[in-house]
Amino acid sequence: MKTRIDVQGKHEIWQLAEEFNQMICSVTNMNQKVEEYHLETLVSLKKQKEAEREALESQINAHFIFNTLAGINYDVLEVGHHKISMQIKTLLNILRYSFDQNQEVFLFQEIANDIGIGISNVLT
Repeated sequence: MKTRIDVQGKHEIWQLAEEFNQMICSVTNMNQKVEEYHLETLVSLKKQKEAEREALESQINAHFIFNTLAGINYDVLEVGHHKISMQIKTLLNILRYSFDQNQEVFLFQEIANDIGIGISNVLT
């Protein structure tokens, strides 16, 4: 479908036709910008949903590890290995802290914290 008008002179009617052509060009440009905006928004929403899904998966995986270790700890206590149980509890505390903080926590920081050594002493 042809929407532009071929302008063939300078008369008022042809000037009106030229204004019409400019309006069609503006509307077409605006439609393209709206489409681009919608596509960008759609891509952004897809990325956001993907990030949310990955965050949920990581939480599920973290809780699976935590619950598995807790189960192992109960089995270890049943057979009387209290020293191993204490080590597992320490690891569980480290995991719990790192899950709650959502930041990188180094193992030596947690061990130092659990046994009462200052971080500055561990680093020196």
